[in-house]
Amino acid sequence: MLDVADVHGDLTADDPLVRAPRAGLAALPLLSRTVVISATFAGVAGAIVGLVLGLRTHAPTAPFAVVELGLPATIVGALAGLAIGSVILASRRIARWRRA
Repeated sequence: MLDVADVHGDLTADDPLVRAPRAGLAALPLLSRTVVISATFAGVAGAIVGLVLGLRTHAPTAPFAVVELGLPATIVGALAGLAIGSVILASRRIARWRRA
């Protein structure tokens, strides 16, 4: 079986495969970054839960369970990220306003 480490060697923080996603996220504004990160994590978690539940219930329909749980989880994660990012931005503005 082919391993990722066999093809690319050991992945380090200096590897382009690791730096590219970081650079892409770092270029985003804070609000967009929190939305993307939270939507991604929630969507992946929802898809995994959907896969497990779908396989336990009726295996041939498991891909539909992945979509049925993954998509709403992504939307909820994006909304949560929007709320979190808004709170972070508001707290930074309040802190700047108090210092001035």
